Amino acid sequence: MINKSQDVRVLSKYFLILAGILVFLFNFESICLITDFRFLKGKVLEVALAKGYWQEPLRQEIEQGTIRIPEIGLIAPLIKSQTTEIKEIDKLLKQGAVLYPLTEGSKAKDPLIILGHSAPLNWPKVGNYDWIFSNLNSLEKGVKFTLLLNGEQTFYKVIGKQIIKKGAEPPSFNEREGEADLILISCWPPGRNSQRIVVSATLR
Repeated sequence: MINKSQDVRVLSKYFLILAGILVFLFNFESICLITDFRFLKGKVLEVALAKGYWQEPLRQEIEQGTIRIPEIGLIAPLIKSQTTEIKEIDKLLKQGAVLYPLTEGSKAKDPLIILGHSAPLNWPKVGNYDWIFSNLNSLEKGVKFTLLLNGEQTFYKVIGKQIIKKGAEPPSFNEREGEADLILISCWPPGRNSQRIVVSATLR
């Protein structure tokens, strides 16, 4: 009787060990993520940046810059384009928002122009950053946001919003507020290529 009880305990022990091994194998990736301090630190930093709690510059070796608009839950890499070629800019848009380069004849006071993709409602926020400007229409006058470029942070405030035809020249000013220092542009409606939404902002 004693031997039978011992056998049951031994079998139970081996069963629990085997069950533990199987659980570990089938959930290996999740367990690694949960126990990886770097992953947890990255997620905490991501949330802090999106909420605007953390304002330290991100590492230059990772990306050229960052655009953060907590009001629409946006934090994305900002890529500085060296060309105005549409095909090349399309490639860069898969990596984040794109800072359009100054063209010949541009003046020092001309606003910066940042381009970004938009996507339909409930589009998954994964992959090629094709959703980052989907909520530009939610930006109302007075909303403040930050831009990190070349290691320096700049603070902006929204002064206007317009819908224009595809190919039309984006307005660089707001009649009441004056000249814009920054313009955000995306497709309108989100995910369609028929019009453009233009959000103008000024330094604050």
